[in-house]
Amino acid sequence: MKRNKSSNFGILFKRMFRHYQKIAIVLFLIVFGFAYLWRNTKNEVKIITPEKIALSPAQVKQIKEIGQWEFLSIEAEELIDTVDSKLFNKKELVRVYYGTLRLGVDLKKAKTGWISNVNDTIRVKMPAIQLLDKDFIDETRTVSFFETGKWTNKDRKQMYSRVYSRMLKRAMTRENIATAQKNAIAQMKNLIQAMGFNNVEVVF
Repeated sequence: MKRNKSSNFGILFKRMFRHYQKIAIVLFLIVFGFAYLWRNTKNEVKIITPEKIALSPAQVKQIKEIGQWEFLSIEAEELIDTVDSKLFNKKELVRVYYGTLRLGVDLKKAKTGWISNVNDTIRVKMPAIQLLDKDFIDETRTVSFFETGKWTNKDRKQMYSRVYSRMLKRAMTRENIATAQKNAIAQMKNLIQAMGFNNVEVVF
């Protein structure tokens, strides 16, 4: 049995309708997806944490309570000799002394306003570099390298005083102080930046 032309046209029309219907659904889903993404992007909630620009009094106090802060350690060794020549009584004493001289700052000596804010920068004015421990000679390591005759405690104290002055002079040079300052600047910056402050200036 043969179908007429109008029947064939109807079947063809239904097939095309179904085909375009699928395309329309796909296009609708694509448009809906883009609209959904656009809407969520426009309504996105951003939480902005305000940048820290000032240390709190508690933080300043916490830093100051560090107290003595070492930035350079110098190992010293000094040989010194003493000769006492008298008629029929010549004596000589040669001793080797060892010491460790620690250079740094005492933050408890920092003056009022030593940490301040300059625009968006934390500015730190450090106390002067100093010798942190005045008893830097280790007498337990002192060795009498050569000794003749009898020597009193007074003689040994005089030798100690001479050695002390020499070690101190050799340690407290401009170069060593500059090195200690450089180390201090780097470490203080690291400390404050770790507390959440990016712009830090450290001076002496």
